[in-house]
Amino acid sequence: MKVLSFLGLLLFVSMYLIISNDPLPYFDKRTAEILFQYHSTFFDQLFIIVTYLNNVESVLIISIIVSIYLINKKRFKALLFYLFTIVTATISTYFFKIYIMRNRPDNRLLDINSYAFPSWHATLSVVLSLLVFIIFNEYIKNSRVKKFFISFIFIWPLLIGFSRVYLNVHWLSDVLAGWGLGLFIVSTSTLFFKYFNENSTIKF
Repeated sequence: MKVLSFLGLLLFVSMYLIISNDPLPYFDKRTAEILFQYHSTFFDQLFIIVTYLNNVESVLIISIIVSIYLINKKRFKALLFYLFTIVTATISTYFFKIYIMRNRPDNRLLDINSYAFPSWHATLSVVLSLLVFIIFNEYIKNSRVKKFFISFIFIWPLLIGFSRVYLNVHWLSDVLAGWGLGLFIVSTSTLFFKYFNENSTIKF
């Protein structure tokens, strides 16, 4: 977890330093130009649906379901861990948005007027998928189901991040920074809770 925490922080800081020196780096512009060539009505609608699967309402619904399950199982420390990490990620993301004040791309396919850096969707896609993995992985015994579960942990953030860039509501660096921030927050939160619950019988 220490390595993942460091890598996440490194990715986030790297993206921040890059856009601080160049508000619109080449790889951001080039990625937007390439994806623009593949826009179509079908893919536009598809990725609008995909990106909505990780919006505020979806995260809230998932969090309610997870919370009810953990309360029912009397896993209160795991519940605190989950809620603390989700709230920390959300507050941190919006703090950096307001602090950095980077504008979103023009001609975006969704009407969003908040600041761009880092991407909340990218951050929460990493946070949510890793939290679900950490909390529920030990209960999955079937090897095929576990492989699918692990694949989902990697595919979900990639899919959400791609949808944000495709829909032109974020630059690539916004998404990369979001992934880095999400990884850093989950890893650090896990280390924090395990440190203070080292001798606890409560499983995370």
